[in-house]
Amino acid sequence: MERLVDKINSKIKEEILDPSVFLVDTIISGETIAPVITIIIDGDNGVNIKKCVDLSRGLKDFLNNSDEMPENFSLTVSSPGLDHPLKLIRQYKKNVGRKIKVVLKEDESLEGVLSEVSKNDIKLLIIKSRKSEENETLTIPLKEIKKTMVMVSFKKSENG
Repeated sequence: MERLVDKINSKIKEEILDPSVFLVDTIISGETIAPVITIIIDGDNGVNIKKCVDLSRGLKDFLNNSDEMPENFSLTVSSPGLDHPLKLIRQYKKNVGRKIKVVLKEDESLEGVLSEVSKNDIKLLIIKSRKSEENETLTIPLKEIKKTMVMVSFKKSENG
């Protein structure tokens, strides 16, 4: 399966013509007689449905003509969605300024605003009060992160 994932990933990189769109994950699950292939793509400015459909069409033809694919398979191409953790530096960068929850490898959880991203770490602003001098910025090495989720607020606006 690993070889097939590599082939699919190579094909995806050929198919994605927009440099602002990138591959996040390729997941093959299910039975080998009818595998389920899930491709997750993202973009610096998000990903619209058209990009997902275009990639799906290109991959479907490729997979149908591949000797390694069984006749029956399922293919889904989508954006990460709220339940998918951040995996790539590029995803972290596009979420600077948003509230995130970071789970460290020793299972400690931190919540704050993603304020900066570098090659090796992120900076998380922990807001303790409205007075900025009381807030704390933590530098967290990427290698210490188990999972990072973007937090979404569903607060009702003052206008209704």
